[in-house]
Amino acid sequence: MKLNDIRHLYHGNMTETAADEKAQIIQALLDIAGFAQATMAATLQDFDAPTSAAPALRILATSQAPVTPRDLARLLERDPSTASLIADKLEQIGLVARQPHPSDGRKRVLVLTERGHRLWDTLRERLHESAILDDMTPAERQGLLDLLGRMRAKGRP
Repeated sequence: MKLNDIRHLYHGNMTETAADEKAQIIQALLDIAGFAQATMAATLQDFDAPTSAAPALRILATSQAPVTPRDLARLLERDPSTASLIADKLEQIGLVARQPHPSDGRKRVLVLTERGHRLWDTLRERLHESAILDDMTPAERQGLLDLLGRMRAKGRP
């Protein structure tokens, strides 16, 4: 989507200047997301992983609690059958393993394998190396996180 297309989305109840500013912000966010997505896609390809793997890998790598397939579906905001297919694919390519739940033997949890951890670490390193945020101070990065969090909350139903 180009800036002019985005600008047209914002015309209506607001001034030309406000519409232009919002369109420029959205375009900048899309551009930055595109840089990050390209880095992620290249890294995932290096590990023969589908691009759909990234959100599940993040959840499994950062969760403080065991993650069952049902938990993964909830956290991904997907149907359980879809999350199960994602988990199956990640297991087939050696990024995830299913293990007994540590406190409930009736359940299985998803854990990253050594290869899955290598992929996650490589992905984080490459995103860090991209230097997108290098010119920002820690306070500016925190402020940006706060603003993006507010924007994300407004964008959710």
